[in-house]
Amino acid sequence: SPRAKTIKLADLIHNTESIVANDPGFAKMYLAEKRLLMEVLREGDETLWKRAMSLLEDSEAYLRRNYIEY
Repeated sequence: SPRAKTIKLADLIHNTESIVANDPGFAKMYLAEKRLLMEVLREGDETLWKRAMSLLEDSEAYLRRNYIEY
């Protein structure tokens, strides 16, 4: 449902920063999975979707800059 997708977006936003900061190895897999999930979550809150997508892109860029193996 759109409500469940909105909750999932909020969860993704909440978890992404700490995962990227504390476990870059896991973050690589986590972000790849979340990128695939984003299309399904489009039916959630539009503002949260845009925020989550921006955070995802910023996190991927951070890992590329700071971790050669990304």
